Amino acid sequence: MRKIVDLHNDFLGEIKSNNKKIKYLNNKNTIADYIFSAVWTSNLDYFSAMKKIDFANDFVRWHNSLDSQELKLLLAIEDLHFYSKNNLDKIINMSPIYCSLTWNSDNCLAGGAIEGGDITTLGIEVIRKLEQNNIQIDTAHLSERSFMSLSMVTEKPLFCSHTAVASLKEHPRNLKDYQIKMIAESGGLIGVAFVSDFITSNKQADVGDIAKNIDYIVSRFGDDYVCLGSDFYGTKNLPKNIKNYKSLQLLEERLENLGYNNETIDKIFFKNASNFFNL
Repeated sequence: MRKIVDLHNDFLGEIKSNNKKIKYLNNKNTIADYIFSAVWTSNLDYFSAMKKIDFANDFVRWHNSLDSQELKLLLAIEDLHFYSKNNLDKIINMSPIYCSLTWNSDNCLAGGAIEGGDITTLGIEVIRKLEQNNIQIDTAHLSERSFMSLSMVTEKPLFCSHTAVASLKEHPRNLKDYQIKMIAESGGLIGVAFVSDFITSNKQADVGDIAKNIDYIVSRFGDDYVCLGSDFYGTKNLPKNIKNYKSLQLLEERLENLGYNNETIDKIFFKNASNFFNL
């Protein structure tokens, strides 16, 4: 099986008990090398959000301390709507690999993909503080307006953990061609999501729809900027037969059928993300 890095999997926050998390990670079908483990906070108040992140971070540290464990977890935070000056340092000390400023709605930091607002003055301060501490800003749920504002203030390459191509399926969460170009020209990274609503106009996607989104990016912008951002446990509408990491053999086969060589498939599955985050 080819090495796999997944830029966005919500299991860490959505599976409630640690025993069930362990069972999930020990499942023979959950074969990956690095899982970026996102904690979604949009439906939580300040105290509940911090408690959920603390609980997840403790599990990540414990899991990664096991000498026998080859699969590594990386903490990520999805939606900093609960930000305050009193908790930002604590968040930074947890060393999340990335944070998103918002989810689909506008908040005190930025505009979400659905509501369409802009990054705020406070949002700019938070961006700078996170980046100074080597924490990447995730553009996945930003509005187009906030995406552009971030591009003007960030000192890092642009990064989008889980999305798809707007030219193939119009959706507020998908990237337009000029945004993909901006990410590529910045030396950034795009994770293609396995979310049927993002990648097909049909009721349910299939592996061909994932491959089509990958191929669109690769054929127009190169193979150094695209990787996988599954959104496992973050969506209920996964493509047909794509339910876990073992099933990505189907994606590998589809890319091979499109003429992709081993080097390019390795980039998509592992190397691009590994190089970007120095894994």
